[in-house]
Amino acid sequence: MVGRPLFDGPVAVEIHLFVTPPASWSKKKQLSAISGDLLPAKKPDIDNVAKGIFDACNNIVWGDDKQVVTLSATKCYGAKSCAVIGVTAL
Repeated sequence: MVGRPLFDGPVAVEIHLFVTPPASWSKKKQLSAISGDLLPAKKPDIDNVAKGIFDACNNIVWGDDKQVVTLSATKCYGAKSCAVIGVTAL
């Protein structure tokens, strides 16, 4: 967002949350998880992550998170823990 103005109207947000599989799992099971065969029905709770992302985006991406009118969020295993966020003006 460096140099870009804040979104000033309604927005749609898409969040893809990637969490690493437990180190205690076998390499085979870890690779299976990363390939999408297993889904992480464990912490962190996806709704809590979304709330944190929304708060962090206030006055950086948009003026206030009340501007979010559409949300799509997914959580899956990945080689590296991260969140990929897309914001679209509506």
